[in-house]
Amino acid sequence: MSIVWGSWSYAGGNGVRIGIDLSYSGTTITAKYYLDGEYNFSGDVCSISYSGAYAGSADTYTFNFSTGGSPVLAETHTVAGTANSTYTFAASGSGFYNGSTPSVSGVSITLPPAVPAAPTGVGATRVSDTQQTVAWTTNATSSAPYASQQVRRAVVDITGATGPFSTIATVSGSATSYSDTTTIANRVYRYQIAAVNATGTTYSAISSWVHTTPAAPSSVSASVDSAGDVVISWTVNAQDRSTRTVIEESTDGGTTYSALATTSSATTNSYTETSPAATTHTYRAHALVSGTSTDPGYGLTSSSVVSNTIALASAPSAPTGLAPNGSTVDLANAQTLTWTYNPTDSSPQSNFEVQHRLLGGSTWTTTGETASTTSSWTLPAGTYANGQTIEWQVRTWGQLTASGDASPWSASATIIGSSTPTATISSAGSTTVTRTNLYPRPTFAAGWTGYYDYAGTGGVTSDTVVTGGGYVSGEDCLRVTWTTASTSSGGVRTLQTDETLTAGASYTISAWVKPSVDVTFSNQAWFYKDGTAIGAAGGSFPTRTAPAGVWTRLQMRVDVPADGTVNQVQPRWYASGAPFVVGATLDFSAPLMEEGSTLAAYFDGDMTSADGVTYSWTGTVGDSSSTAVTNLVATSSAPLDWTFFQAEGGSQAAWRITVTDLTTGTSTVYSGTGTTGTYTVTGYADGNAYSVALAVESDAGLWSADASVSVAVSYLPPADIDVTATFSDLDGSVTLTLAPQAWDGTTTLAQTGAYIQRSDEGTTWTTLNATALDPAASAIDMTAPVNGTSQYRIIAESSLPSTATGTAATVTGSTTKWCYLSQGAGYANVVRFYGAPSVKSGAQVDQALYQFAGRTLPVAYFGSQITSTLAVSGILTDDSSTPADLRAIAKLAGPWLWRDPSGRAFYGSLTGMSVDESAPNVVFPVSFAMTEVDTSG
Repeated sequence: MSIVWGSWSYAGGNGVRIGIDLSYSGTTITAKYYLDGEYNFSGDVCSISYSGAYAGSADTYTFNFSTGGSPVLAETHTVAGTANSTYTFAASGSGFYNGSTPSVSGVSITLPPAVPAAPTGVGATRVSDTQQTVAWTTNATSSAPYASQQVRRAVVDITGATGPFSTIATVSGSATSYSDTTTIANRVYRYQIAAVNATGTTYSAISSWVHTTPAAPSSVSASVDSAGDVVISWTVNAQDRSTRTVIEESTDGGTTYSALATTSSATTNSYTETSPAATTHTYRAHALVSGTSTDPGYGLTSSSVVSNTIALASAPSAPTGLAPNGSTVDLANAQTLTWTYNPTDSSPQSNFEVQHRLLGGSTWTTTGETASTTSSWTLPAGTYANGQTIEWQVRTWGQLTASGDASPWSASATIIGSSTPTATISSAGSTTVTRTNLYPRPTFAAGWTGYYDYAGTGGVTSDTVVTGGGYVSGEDCLRVTWTTASTSSGGVRTLQTDETLTAGASYTISAWVKPSVDVTFSNQAWFYKDGTAIGAAGGSFPTRTAPAGVWTRLQMRVDVPADGTVNQVQPRWYASGAPFVVGATLDFSAPLMEEGSTLAAYFDGDMTSADGVTYSWTGTVGDSSSTAVTNLVATSSAPLDWTFFQAEGGSQAAWRITVTDLTTGTSTVYSGTGTTGTYTVTGYADGNAYSVALAVESDAGLWSADASVSVAVSYLPPADIDVTATFSDLDGSVTLTLAPQAWDGTTTLAQTGAYIQRSDEGTTWTTLNATALDPAASAIDMTAPVNGTSQYRIIAESSLPSTATGTAATVTGSTTKWCYLSQGAGYANVVRFYGAPSVKSGAQVDQALYQFAGRTLPVAYFGSQITSTLAVSGILTDDSSTPADLRAIAKLAGPWLWRDPSGRAFYGSLTGMSVDESAPNVVFPVSFAMTEVDTSG
């Protein structure tokens, strides 16, 4: 501490004072006594007297002090003290030359307390799971008092580890007990008390364990192992390493229990009872605190949890849950029979036996005792016939497998046999197309086919008709054989067609060839006119290599001139190079020819079916035509027709149609009950493709497999609507008369609406009406150019909807002197001007100029808006509109349309209308201005 000074003592004008500075180390106090003066002292002999904690005899001291100097340490004395005690010191001086008597008193110091002694005898008393009473002995002294105490607690885990401790309460230094009300069940606690004062903290020894009620085990179950012993298992939930699981057993169904076993470890979770008696067994388990008997909570137990009951070494009960039972199935297919195994001793199924017979029969057919743990068996397909009803039973074995240890036979289950129905789609609303081949398929006749030898070596070939040797089964072919020794170039040609070709049409011709050596064929065709050769045909004649011994299809396209100079064609196929040697052969099937750029594959047997198309010959394979039944739906809805069949004569009970849109991937399901064989599918979209699947259910409850068909949708068009157009220079209008053509409902539909389109001088077609017109209506176009050529056509619409475009009509606006100003709906209000008025037009893009600092010239900004203007000056004559007509139209709301002989059509707002009526009454000058406006909205 710092020096504590007494008051100044004055005599002779010079002051003196005395001070004390106290400090301690441990319990030893050091007192230092100081003198201080205001002016010089030199050799002044004085005495210091002591009182208080130090009261020794007075000391004589020679005092020297210089003005401005520091206090002078006069004496130092020590005093032995006691901890936690206060000591006071005082002193006085005398004998100074000036006669002053300084003094100081009341200077004190307190020694700190000693570290407290630790509490002892810490123990806990259990009150309940949620309350424990902790008591202890304090060891405070006057020199080592307790300022306060801390109650500390730790949880002991399942391994026996303690900690960590945490302070749960702070109590006074005199407290000797505490009630802990924050504990819970299924725990082990230990306590400790800490003594605290200003000098330090000391900790007591740790208390013994305090237990709360342990948690009960769960999932207690019993089962029989392969040795016939009973395994009891459970889940341990107790958190106390002192707990043990106690197992008790009942052989009277749980009425009374006796102790069976106690585990040796808190974590043990199973126990095996060996050689149990052949009776029923029920077990229960509880947790028991079995630690030191002096521990609070020793002997606490959880509730008991009961296991399942098992019976040992006894036959199972009769199986139940037989399936199928009372069901209708197709006995032509294998049937899986299943049942529920019912043990009485918890042992698994080891064997089974199934027996079956016709319902009411006298003899069972049995599988015999079959080793299997699976509760199912498959009745082979065809064991019984559809239309019959059978019954079946099953018995099982468990752990005991002797014949006398089987379960009783189950109750009989019945199965009704019925054939799975089938559905055949007869129509999907399809159209039938018959296509005729221009070359027939007869047996080869002499002279019908010719052949070439191009080598020029005099080689000779021969030909033979091979019956049934053609590409299509049953079709004849021509075999050409090279008999010369030289290598030859050769080929085959046919006679020209008997049918008359269509001028300007294209035809596709093909033939199948099978050479005995690899041959690259070049194709050619020759045109004829009434049997006279005209020259090589134009078209596409690709080469193709035909491998040896393989039928290869050769194909060409010929294009018939449109001028009618030819009406027959002769196709030719010949080898490139000289591949043929003596003995080489070329098999040639009859050629096929059809109008169009692609030959239908089904004509020559190249395919027999395809997705969405069914192919069939109208007669034999050699006939000249075949029929393609194409599932082509021409409306938004079409009937799906089918036939139902069930072998035992059952009837259809229900049906289900799934329509999948192959374009969008979405599916729609239609279903119904009854015996119908038709349903109209709706919602077909034009141009999309669909897969339609049909399944039917018999009255026995069996569903067929899906019968599927692919459907392409192409709406029938409406019949055309033709149009005539007439121009009138009275008002610059075009009158349109619509003429709907006849429709047949098969290739064309009724017209339900009409749209007018116009093209001016070959420009893009523009639709004039936003809503459909009556197909037989007349219309007036008041916006056509008044000098120039326009075309009109009508787009006919059906109710599907589908559309068709009619023949265009051409009209010419013939006026060269009249101009027209129109207004109103359809621009039907018209005034007519005479002659060629003066018309001035102009256009300007939206723009603005801005002046910026540092720039001499302004900066221009341009927008997207354009302002177009028209200034008109003309005359009204006695055969044009009147001034009154002009004033009337100017008073109406716009927009207005200006048309003049230049072909101009200008839509705009009207301003500055002026008519000079002071002129001669046969000529009135007119002027006005127009600004172009947007009329698209």
